[in-house]
Amino acid sequence: MSIENIEKIAVPSITPVKGELTILDEIGKMECFSAVFKDAAVNALDSPDIIVGTITLGGDDFIQGVRNRTDVEVLEVTKENRDSLPDTILGKISDILRQRSSS
Repeated sequence: MSIENIEKIAVPSITPVKGELTILDEIGKMECFSAVFKDAAVNALDSPDIIVGTITLGGDDFIQGVRNRTDVEVLEVTKENRDSLPDTILGKISDILRQRSSS
């Protein structure tokens, strides 16, 4: 994907919409070449919405900064857990929604 496509397609798709789940696929090397994408990703992560995303292993300071956020939980995909991850993620989303509705 080109930087132009990242900015035309990915950025609008990760703009938070109150109360909706946002899929951020992916924060990788190419995305880090776009300041517009990085700003949009931080804006999404700073929103109260639930964000489910993928992020590359390793990476630059921006990627490490996202990984190290206190409001981000990183689940590594392994051969052993890849089949159960969808249920794990759905369970975590359900927990968050339950907590929010009881507040």
